[in-house]
Amino acid sequence: MPSYPLTFPTTPKFKSFVVRESYNTPASISPFTGDEQVFEYTGSGKINWDATIPPLKYDDAAVDTWIAFFADLHGRYGTFTLDITSHTTVDYVQGHPNNPSGGTSTIPTIWRSRDNEHTWTFNERKLFTGFTIRAVEA
Repeated sequence: MPSYPLTFPTTPKFKSFVVRESYNTPASISPFTGDEQVFEYTGSGKINWDATIPPLKYDDAAVDTWIAFFADLHGRYGTFTLDITSHTTVDYVQGHPNNPSGGTSTIPTIWRSRDNEHTWTFNERKLFTGFTIRAVEA
């Protein structure tokens, strides 16, 4: 069993990166008045993100690194570190401007996969494709 949190692979740069904040806010509507009542539970806000890596050549060393990383996550069980506010991580996203420095952030740095399984494809052109990691704060 690997030691958690894992170190996130450093290459290649992401093809796309989407960050969102979601809340568990159940609601009920009165059958008598039609009024809606919304509840927000303490700790319901969670930051999560999706990142897609670009196609890699079959013999690229990064392929083995990514496959080992996902295998070591054991679905949603394992955790990993990634500071999504750092210059390095922002630079993961191709074409994204540099993150301004000097600010403080409450965005977490320890994450877990939102999925129990991870899939990818090796196509006829010997490219490793179709991989997206979906993560949520641990």
